[in-house]
Amino acid sequence: MRKLLFLVLILVTTLAPTMASAQPKGSIRESLPTETLKTKWDEAVVSSKDGTYDSALAEFQAIYETTKNPRVLYNISVCHRKLSNFSRAISALERQLTFRDELPDKEITRAEALLELLKPTVTQLDIKVDRDGADVVLNGQELGQTPLLAPVTANVGNNVLVIDKAGFRTLRREFRLPKGEQPRTLELKLEPETRTSRVTVAVNGPPDAVIFIDGTEMGTSPYSGDLAVGRHTIEARAPGFVTARQTSVLKYGQPLRVTLTLTEAKKQGKLRVVTDHEDATIVLDDKIVGTGAWEGVVSTGGHVLLITKDGFVDYQTEVALDDEQERTLRVTMEEDPTASYIFWSVSGVAVAAGIAVGAYFILRPERTSPVEGTLNPGQVPTLFRF
Repeated sequence: MRKLLFLVLILVTTLAPTMASAQPKGSIRESLPTETLKTKWDEAVVSSKDGTYDSALAEFQAIYETTKNPRVLYNISVCHRKLSNFSRAISALERQLTFRDELPDKEITRAEALLELLKPTVTQLDIKVDRDGADVVLNGQELGQTPLLAPVTANVGNNVLVIDKAGFRTLRREFRLPKGEQPRTLELKLEPETRTSRVTVAVNGPPDAVIFIDGTEMGTSPYSGDLAVGRHTIEARAPGFVTARQTSVLKYGQPLRVTLTLTEAKKQGKLRVVTDHEDATIVLDDKIVGTGAWEGVVSTGGHVLLITKDGFVDYQTEVALDDEQERTLRVTMEEDPTASYIFWSVSGVAVAAGIAVGAYFILRPERTSPVEGTLNPGQVPTLFRF
């Protein structure tokens, strides 16, 4: 037994100096491996003395990322504390104390003392987000992706929370938290990049009515789905019924319910005919209906339209109308080239006849009274003598 105690005593005596000597000696600056890092350290110290803790924090953070020296974490914690980022100050100290074997005893004691001082400045926050896989950043510190497994440390007082997920609007929330031992719960909803709201459409009428939204077929009624906020035109269509239509403005967070009523379509439409001549005759289905312009209600289906005017080519076409359809036809008449030829031919004949008649009366011999002679009517004198 005495031999065993003696061996333990020798072992403790031998190892004790070795453990003590394993602790780092000198200042943190002296332990930095390059002159560049030492210069950064000096700049960070100057910034701290000047009160520009954000600049000092950036320098200390860069040194830590390069060296992974846990002794630098205390300076990072102090900068966070000065900037009122208490939760991050505590996080830096807790990380530093996980490397106790690499820290001098006095630095361990200093870190533990500051940690106790900071504990009243933080509280626990349970962050719940309605979407998984969103990145969570609290007071500039990345906490991971949703869902978070446990409550996180937040500042008593001001906090800034940022939640980001592809396909959704980045959520930024600034809030204050009071002191409290129980975790506070913060429930949040992410909004899609394209804001939508729910639209529900019902139809009074035939059960096979088809819903159209902005001209796109959405299926038979009833319809329910999410649409982008803004103005939309909603229609219900069915054979034999008049199309029902409503235009509404969809607002974010305000569901829209639309009820459309379909009525049986009348088997008629409205036709309007306008010509470029006030005296042109308008004939519909072999019946004169007006001149120049005409408007009336006609049965659905096909119709024959004829427009006539002296000296112009007849205009004829077929017109088809659907139920409740309104249609306007504007007609420009074309002159008939053969009409002028006939006119001038007839005029020429008339003129020629007039000239001939005139010439007859002008050139015919005038009638004179008979001349009474002295000769015997039964005798004709001659110059021959026998």
